[in-house]
Amino acid sequence: MAASRVVVLTIDKTGTLVPPDPGRAEPGQPVAFVMMNDHASHDFRVEINFDNVTTKQDKTTKRNPFTKSGSRFHKLNPGEIDFIDQQVRPKTDFGTATLPFTTYKYTVQVTDVTANTPTVDYDPDWDVPPP
Repeated sequence: MAASRVVVLTIDKTGTLVPPDPGRAEPGQPVAFVMMNDHASHDFRVEINFDNVTTKQDKTTKRNPFTKSGSRFHKLNPGEIDFIDQQVRPKTDFGTATLPFTTYKYTVQVTDVTANTPTVDYDPDWDVPPP
């Protein structure tokens, strides 16, 4: 089995998502998006909709390099840690114009549930290199 990859999504003490490092995983590798709420008193909803993933070069065409689709989210209480498990599609799904080996963009949506503030979108990178 391929080694797992972890992306850390931290809500800091001010309620802002700390910019995550770009993710990187080869086809078939398991992935965990670990979410942490370091705010002292506010609850946050952290969501990734895998149906909205695009390539970095073409942000108009949806291309999901992961095996699971749809929206995945967790509501995090202060000090709470949770995760979204995922996996990169198998090697046989890549190498075409439909699903190239390239850098993808996924959107992390963060909502301060306690303050009922508007959702803030963050767009980190995700690399899928050739094996």
